[in-house]
Amino acid sequence: QHYYTKKIMKKMLINATYVLLIVAFFSIIAISCKSSFVYLEDNVFKINDTTFFPLMLNYKVDMRKIGDDVIVSPARYYEDKDIFETNTKDEINNQMSNHVELMKELGFNTIRLCLDVVLKDDKGMYYPSSDGRISLTDDVDKILKGIEDALDIAESHDMKVMLLLKPPFEKETETFTIEMLKRFADNPTIFAYDFMNEPLYFDTEPNR
Repeated sequence: QHYYTKKIMKKMLINATYVLLIVAFFSIIAISCKSSFVYLEDNVFKINDTTFFPLMLNYKVDMRKIGDDVIVSPARYYEDKDIFETNTKDEINNQMSNHVELMKELGFNTIRLCLDVVLKDDKGMYYPSSDGRISLTDDVDKILKGIEDALDIAESHDMKVMLLLKPPFEKETETFTIEMLKRFADNPTIFAYDFMNEPLYFDTEPNR
């Protein structure tokens, strides 16, 4: 009986150790998540338990279609208003990285990435592109991958990002926005989403 009691206690101890390891593992994840995301505490933005004051710069982009990829590119007029300075995925990403590095050197810590130029025709909603039509429905995965690459560039320079989006008033923009939120739910580079920028431009409600 003593032998079996010791055996049971040993098994309980092993199980308890596993439980403690699991609890510790998820505690580390929770701490890590809190330390990497910007969060609100007592109406103050914080990161790593330190006050975070966003110094933000608007950054206009164009959607490019290079081969099978959709690339988030610096707006054409940032360099030459008539032509794109770069025309491959690596060149475009390097150009954006150089821009973000300059922003960082100027003292900014946050970028508002302007992704709100979405048009509509009889085929649906799309991002206009000099390389071809980029559908908000058919190319959603490619668009999100392009945005993810842009977020990686920002993260490599320790910058946070606010995503400025087309208001999700229509079914296509609503579906696209939901897919984006699911895709980037665990991405700590995103500081905030701007779903309705300057609503006075499209608010048709009468004054009260």
